[in-house]
Amino acid sequence: MSQEVLIGDQCVLSSQQPLLKRNPSLTNLPKLTANIVKHLQVLPNAQVVITEAENTATPLPPWCGVKYLDGMPISKYLNAFDFTIASAGYNTFHEVINYGVPAIFFPNDAPGMDDQTARSTFAQDIGAGFNITDADISLLPIAIKALSSESVRIGMRQCALTNASKNGADDAATTLASLIGLK
Repeated sequence: MSQEVLIGDQCVLSSQQPLLKRNPSLTNLPKLTANIVKHLQVLPNAQVVITEAENTATPLPPWCGVKYLDGMPISKYLNAFDFTIASAGYNTFHEVINYGVPAIFFPNDAPGMDDQTARSTFAQDIGAGFNITDADISLLPIAIKALSSESVRIGMRQCALTNASKNGADDAATTLASLIGLK
């Protein structure tokens, strides 16, 4: 990863991989991403980074001034970003909340998906993110403008971290060790 991606007043991650499932034909993904990029690039000193895996069926077109990040898990890079725009899939949502990254969530409400709208709404209700549905797309510039404020991001980060899930691995290991007589 280029050091340049990590420097800037506002480094923004737009995680497009989870959004691929929004539309099986992928016809809306480039349009949605172009809309996101257009609104992000008006922010002063913004560095826009889009995640895109090598195995993407239909690669996104390149945008001038946009960096691309390929590599999983993305969570190891989350602390480099001031905010993110992502789906509200299970893994993405919990990583974003647990790392305290302010977010604009686009829930995927396609049939057969889990209840991403509930997670996205929860993030908005606790003050950790914005819930933007297809019907609310006109609110995207307002949410981006809000996240351009450092004080808003600080507040949202605190709300996210207050509601972050506790990692139960140590408790589970202690319990298992006592069950097999190691403690």
